[in-house]
Amino acid sequence: MEELKVKFRKGRSFEASIRQHRLPVDLPLGLKGSDTGPTPPDYLVLSLASCVGMYVLFFCERSGLSPEGLEVQAEYAKDQERITSIAVSVRLPSAETEERRREALGWAEKCLIHRTLCERPDLKISLR
Repeated sequence: MEELKVKFRKGRSFEASIRQHRLPVDLPLGLKGSDTGPTPPDYLVLSLASCVGMYVLFFCERSGLSPEGLEVQAEYAKDQERITSIAVSVRLPSAETEERRREALGWAEKCLIHRTLCERPDLKISLR
């Protein structure tokens, strides 16, 4: 099982660590944060968008298409309790035919994060 840690730093900021990587987590100034890093919802959507990008890259590598210009854009809406909607769009200039576009989209929809969000994982939160 993969493991990561999130440690309180100061104010409303945290530092997440996984393997050798350190990532800031914070809230915007309007929520009394310091805005030193993305918010937790930002990271969730960023995770989805980057995963979609990786899977489309895998499609490019497998099918001989150039990944040049590959770009993933994501938008999300939230209320006080949860993220209510996420829209992800992929730009892949080398997918010129409708068939290639359909194949690329199929790969994007197979990404691990997309599948995890669509098929809820077992989730347990405990206090140590």
